[in-house]
Formats: sequence, C-alpha cells, structure tokens
Amino acid sequence: MSVYDATPEEEISQAAERMAVRALAVLDAVEGTDAPRPDPLGASKPDLAAARVIGADLFAPYQLAGAPLRAELEEAVALAQAFQLFPPPEPGRADRDRDAGAGADAGADEPAAASPASPASPASAVAWRDWAAAEFLARCASASVLVSDAAAPMPERHPVPEDDFHWQEWSGWMAQVSPLALPGLESPVHEAAQRHARALARATVRSMLRRDYRTAARTARWLALGHSRGTASPVELAPVLRHIRLFGGPSARTALDLRIGERLAQGAGL
Repeated sequence: MSVYDATPEEEISQAAERMAVRALAVLDAVEGTDAPRPDPLGASKPDLAAARVIGADLFAPYQLAGAPLRAELEEAVALAQAFQLFPPPEPGRADRDRDAGAGADAGADEPAAASPASPASPASAVAWRDWAAAEFLARCASASVLVSDAAAPMPERHPVPEDDFHWQEWSGWMAQVSPLALPGLESPVHEAAQRHARALARATVRSMLRRDYRTAARTARWLALGHSRGTASPVELAPVLRHIRLFGGPSARTALDLRIGERLAQGAGL
C-alpha cells in the first residue's frame, strides 16, 4: 500500500505536467527535429481533466509549425472526450459552480484575480480558455460529432483596460489565459493585449523580480505574440526569455509557455 496517496487535484496537476512534456515532444516532432516519439495521451479521468486544463495548448505544436489540424489527431480525440466528461459550465453559472476539470487550473498557483463577479475572475479565464480550445477542436473535425458536445461560444465579457485600469489585476488575468496566445486566434482579448503591451511588459518584469517565472513566461508569451503581429515589445524579449529559461525551474508547463514564446519570437525575427 502506498504511503502517500495523491489528491485528485495533485493527480490532475501531475497529468497536466505530463501532457505539457508531450506537447513539447510533439513540437519537436512537427518541426522535424530528431526527437523520440511522443507518448500516447492517456484516457483516465485525471488525464482528461488535464486535457481541459491544457486546452488550446494541445494544438500549439501544429499552430506554430503551420501543420493542418485533423480529426484523427490524438489531441482532438482526447479533448473531445474531456469536454464530454467535463462540459463547460452553463452561461451565468461559471462563477459559482465550476467542475473539477475546468477549474483545476485556477487554483492557488494562479496569479491573483478579482472577485467572481468581475470580468477578470478566474471563472471568466476558464471560459475564455474553453472557447480557444473548442475553436481549435472545431477546426480538427470534418464531422460535427467531435465538437457537438464541446461547443464553447466566445464569452461576452472580458476585462477592458482603460487609461486608469489596474494593470496588475489585468495582467494577472492575461497570464491565466495564456493558451489564447497562439497563431490563428482572434478576439477582443488579443486586441487588448496588443493595445496594452506596456502593461504586459511591466507585469513580466515584476514577475521576474518576484521570481514568479511561471507568470513571467505567460505574460512574455503575449508580448512575443504581439511582436509577431507587428506590435513592438517595450522590453527586449530575447534576454527576457533567456533569463526565464535559466531560472524558470523544472515545471513542464512553464517550459511549454516559454517554448511557445521563444517560437513566436523567432518567427518575428528576434
């Protein structure tokens, strides 16, 4: 008998780490590097909950490499099953009742966010991540069977930064929705990221000074996406990303955010 039994949250976290390792291996494979074959995706309940946590980043390797999305991809099959097991909360319910799979990534290790009633709540971040994941999943399927139970419409609300907005709260929320920072997605969140690159840069530097490299990798990823689309970054991304790589720690999810940011920065010629 095991001396230590992991809690469901720990099992999901461990599964998400494994899924991030696999996504990094898939990225190597689609880019043509001499990498070992990625492990198959699991289908246990923690694995499917982790697929909901990773969400759109399951498809990051294909989006970054410009590879087509297909219905037979393991990622598409696993994510469709995950949406069926952990469906998105009904509209208006997300802030008060999130299931374990959809809400597992908005726990204590997330940047601080506003109250549930706010557009910048963790629940609203989950809704936006669901939308991004379902958007890519829909592009995988030629038949509607894969996505019939996975539809997650674009949320109506999102934090709208104004001249006097609280950049720390907003950038913390943007870190939570970092899976949206991928080629092929467009939304009001992306428009806000490009308009407020300076706030994201301040948040990245602040996170680095606080040694919160997980958040730094996520906000730097938004800066890299903006730069790839023609928005100049207020900070030099190359040394920032190099610093995060040196001191970011062993988390595979942080490594995945960083790798995506580096890939976006390379595409922008940095």
